[in-house]
Amino acid sequence: MTDTIALTFPRRFRFRNVVFSHGWCSLPPFTVEEDPLTLRIAACSSHGKGYHVVLREKPRSYSPSVQIETSGRVSEAVRTEAGTITRDILQFDADLQEFYAFIANFPHHVWMKQEGVGRFLRAPTFFEDLIKTICTTNCSWSFTTTMTNHLVNLLGQTSYQSRHIFPTPESIADQSEVYLRKECKLGYRAPYILELSRRAASGELDIEAFRKTSAPADEVFAELTALKGIGDYAAANLLRMLGKFDYLGLDSWCRKKIAEIHGDGTTLSDSDIKRLYAPYGKWKGLVMWSEVTRSWYSDKFPQW
Repeated sequence: MTDTIALTFPRRFRFRNVVFSHGWCSLPPFTVEEDPLTLRIAACSSHGKGYHVVLREKPRSYSPSVQIETSGRVSEAVRTEAGTITRDILQFDADLQEFYAFIANFPHHVWMKQEGVGRFLRAPTFFEDLIKTICTTNCSWSFTTTMTNHLVNLLGQTSYQSRHIFPTPESIADQSEVYLRKECKLGYRAPYILELSRRAASGELDIEAFRKTSAPADEVFAELTALKGIGDYAAANLLRMLGKFDYLGLDSWCRKKIAEIHGDGTTLSDSDIKRLYAPYGKWKGLVMWSEVTRSWYSDKFPQW
C-alpha cells in the first residue's frame, strides 16, 4: 500500500542538491534512482513494521513528494515516524539564512545561495552517520560501500520487501570483533565500531545527543575526536552533518579538487588550503565543500 504525507519544506530547499550533497544516497539503506530522481530508505517502526519512505522529485518543484510504501494499512504512528525520518535525513532544522547573508559579500560565490547549499543528507540516526563515517576512512569509496552493505545485510533488521535497515547499536554490540573483521570486512575499524556500539547500547554514551547539542563547534569537535576511531577528518565531516562548518575535513580527493580549482593543478599544502579558506570564518568548511562538489549540481546523476 502507498500513502502520501504532506510536509512543509524549508525556504530555499533543493531536493536534488541535498540528495547529492555527498555520497550517503548511494549507501544502504538508501537507494537512489533517476528519471525522476527518487530517494528511498528502508525503515522499521517502533513496533517492528517494515516500510519505505519514498521521496520523489516533482516537475517544476524543488521539493519532493513524500510517500510511505508498506504492506497493509499505514498507521498514524508510521505516518508520524516517516515524517520525522524525512525531516531528519533532509536536515529541515538547518538555519542557513546567516550563511546566505554572509556569502553575498563574495560575488563569485552567489551561486551558493541560488543553489541553496548547506543541507546534507543524513541517516535517520547520528549513530548510523558515525559508523558510516568511520567506514570512509583510509579506503576507497567502493570499499566503504562493501562494508556498509555487509553491516546492513548481515546485521540490520528486515524491512519491507526484504530490504534491511541499518543495524542498531545493540545488534552490532552482540557480535565479536572477529565477526566484524571477517564477515563485515571492517578490518582495523572493527574494535572501534564494536566499542562505540557497546557504549551506545549500554547507555554509557548518548550518541544521539550530538544532534541536539548547541555547544560550539570546537567543543563538539573535541568530543568527537575523543571517541576511538574518530580523527580530525571524520569529526569535520560529522560536524558538517550537524550544521557546523568550522573545519575543512580534508582528504586526498578534496586536496586534488582544490588544486584543480585554485592551484592550476599544482598541489597545495594543507597550510595553504587553510589560509585560502580562512576569510570564510565559521563557514569555511561549507564553502570548501561547495566548491569541490559544484559539478554535482549540474550533473544529472553524479557517479562516485
